[in-house]
Amino acid sequence: MTYATQAVLAVDAAFRDRVRVAIVTTGFDAMGENKGGRDDTVFNKRQALAARVLSDSAEYLERFAWGLASIPAISAASTDNELLLAVRSIWDDLSGVIATD
Repeated sequence: MTYATQAVLAVDAAFRDRVRVAIVTTGFDAMGENKGGRDDTVFNKRQALAARVLSDSAEYLERFAWGLASIPAISAASTDNELLLAVRSIWDDLSGVIATD
């Protein structure tokens, strides 16, 4: 997939609607997570992003749409489950988790 194709996907209304559902779904999932063996910093950043997404998903849609569109395996034909898995795969990145956390 070319960058031009990815850029078109990132602003496609139908794609963005699906991404919005996926980020809200992931936000609810993250809010319900147990800390488990996660580091406090990682857990807190994941929870903070979930709270922000659930309070204003529109604010985060842009970031997630472009983040997903940058993944070569994601396209307009991706299934809802593929989008959900992709959102989960970039959740820590967009929450600000870094390697030293």
